[in-house]
This record gives sequence, C-alpha cells and structure tokens, in this order.
Amino acid sequence: MYSEVVHELNAFLAARVPEASPICIPKMIYGKQKGSEYVLVMENIKAAGYVTNDKRKGLDVEHIMRAVEEIAKLHAVSYAYNKSHNFLEKFPCYQFKAETISVIPPFLACSLKNCVAYLKTVKGKEELAEKVENSNAILSKKFHALFDDFGNQCLCHGDFWNCNIMYKHKQHEDGQEQILEGLKLIDWGNSGWVNPMFDLQYLLHTTTTLELRKAHIDDLLHKYHTLFTSLTTKLGAPLPHYDYTAFREDWDRTAIYGFTVGIILTQGTLSTTNPAAKVPGPSMLDHGAFTPIRLVVNGFKTGMAKLLGPIMSWPNGGKYMEKFLAGILKPVQKELLSGTNEVMNARLLELLCEADEKGLFDE
Repeated sequence: MYSEVVHELNAFLAARVPEASPICIPKMIYGKQKGSEYVLVMENIKAAGYVTNDKRKGLDVEHIMRAVEEIAKLHAVSYAYNKSHNFLEKFPCYQFKAETISVIPPFLACSLKNCVAYLKTVKGKEELAEKVENSNAILSKKFHALFDDFGNQCLCHGDFWNCNIMYKHKQHEDGQEQILEGLKLIDWGNSGWVNPMFDLQYLLHTTTTLELRKAHIDDLLHKYHTLFTSLTTKLGAPLPHYDYTAFREDWDRTAIYGFTVGIILTQGTLSTTNPAAKVPGPSMLDHGAFTPIRLVVNGFKTGMAKLLGPIMSWPNGGKYMEKFLAGILKPVQKELLSGTNEVMNARLLELLCEADEKGLFDE
C-alpha cells in the first residue's frame, strides 16, 4: 500500500485531474518483505502535528465530513483506475477472500449476547431485548448476503474509524479557534477490493453518535455521492445508472454491515476492560535484562491473532471460537451491566434502537 498502490493511484489521479489533491497517507521511509521478515518505517506524522480524535467523543460534523471526502476520493480513483488498468490483476493480494469474514459471525453472536444482557436492565427495552435475543440467525444471514452481491467494487480501507484517521490543525489568527488543515489515513492492514459502502457504514457507525447521524446523514451521503460520481466522471469512468436514489438503496441494503461492526467495535474499543484501551504504564519487562521474556510475550500475542483464522476452518470451529470469545467478552458484559461506562452503554443503546427502527432484526 505504502510503496506501490497509493503512488500508482495518485499518479493516475494527477495525470487526469491535476487540480485534485492526492490520497493522503504517511510517507514510507523504508520497507522490506522477505520470507517471514516484514519491516515498515514511516514518517512520524504525530511529530508533524497530526493527532487522533478522542474515540469516546466521536468525530464532529467538520471532521467526519472531511473523512468522507477523503474516502470518496480513494474509492473513486481506485474504481476508475480499475476500468483501464485492472487493479486486481496488478495487485492480486487485495482480492476478497471469504475466510476474511469467517470470524465475524462468532464475534456478532457474543456481542449480541452482551447487548441482550444489557437491554434487560434498561427500563422499557424488554421487548427490544427479546427481539435482539432471537435475531442472531437473521442478522448472520443478512450479513453473509452482502458478500453474495457486492454491487460496485473498489479499493476500501477496511478499518475506517476514528483512530485510523489523524488530523492536523492550525491556530486561527484570534488564537482561540483551531482550523482543520489536513488529515492522513493510517493502518491499511484490512484493506481489500469490496463494496465502498462498507467503509462508509464502518465510519459512521463506529465513530459518530446517533444524534449526529440523524441530523447530518443526508448531507454526509450527498457529499460522498457527489464527490464519488463527479471524480469517476472526470477520470473517464462515469457511473450512468448510479444517481442518488440508487446510491441510497445501496446504503440501506448494507445497513447490516454498519450495525455489525458498530456493536463489535463499540464493545472492543470503548470498554475499559480491554487491555489495548489502557495507557500502558511502566513494566518490569521494560528493563533490558528482560528483553527475551518481552519478545516471547509479544510473540504469544501475535500467535494468538494468527491462531483465530485456522480455528474457523475446523469442524465446529465457529462454536469453539464463540466459546473462546465469550470468555474474552465476559468482562465487557460485566462493565455494561454495572453502568459505569456511560459512553459505551449509550453508544450501544443508540445502535440497537437505530437498527430496530431500520427493521434489521426482522425477517
């Protein structure tokens, strides 16, 4: 992504629409891939003034709009590039593979169980709790249907949420107000060739509040559709039958994706029980003498991540995975029931009520 793909796409964009700004990612200083050795050194954009937004607050309208503009550019350029250059023939590693989503159903099932337990403690949500409790098979079926009919396809980020977007600001002349100057998209490890709605659904259901979505969803979607269709046209790859009505139908059809990643990511990133969410303090393993032990611990973490995929290929692998994940998410459920994490509880309740209004729990 850093050494070839974005450079290729930006060159394609500059040759045809020279006035357009390039796709914004950090610069690569050094990279190497040989056998099992992977090295990637990038510029320190934090030192250049780029920062991530507080994930507990979510993005405001100005910042989410800027993110929508940037992802529309990536989608449009890759879509148009593919029409004349065959993207997947040149970069086959981005081809969608069914096994990449095999871990989602177990995560969904465990996340729903936590939601049901929480809803049963919320006054007036008993009926919704029962509906969600009986919805796992329905939601799983709707989720898998998305991958039977992608619709339009292009290069997608795949993990497009608050903490993978870094913004830079400059001070206004009055010294009080900060002006948004630019952004960089980071962490491309989940990128692939899929429906661009997946990035949009992911962003809006993991990074914004329901209040913002209700007030500004039309503006955000109009902005994306306008930029996507106008840029693909300028690049010589217009979509003649993709007016805003067709675009909204695509958005509504993929709503299950937004809900699924929303309830999973909300529990995974906003829970204070998640070790990755805590600011690491001094550790005895930081001492140089313990370097070998630290490497073993880090290797174990990496090994666990690599283990999840193969487990899903076992007979009854999904059931084993579900039991494994249920144990991991048990502390999250305890935190939900305690009511101490108001932000996480509120976001989950919003997502569940919004999904119910859209009829996602219905056959």
